[in-house]
Amino acid sequence: MSTQSQSQQQPAHAQAQPDGGQDLLAVACVVDASLSLATEWTRIVTGYIIPMLKRLNEAYSGYQVRFT
Repeated sequence: MSTQSQSQQQPAHAQAQPDGGQDLLAVACVVDASLSLATEWTRIVTGYIIPMLKRLNEAYSGYQVRFT
């Protein structure tokens, strides 16, 4: 059990506010640059990356999303 009070605990997700005051969700994607991945890149983007971004957009609908 933690001895920290509720007010001292960190939130489950980090929030940053850009100049506009709106919450920002930043997503970084690190990938392998091999030739074998290059041949599968379209399938990976359409099958994994786009659905992940859609779920994040639904879960954090009030946030601006930035993808790197």
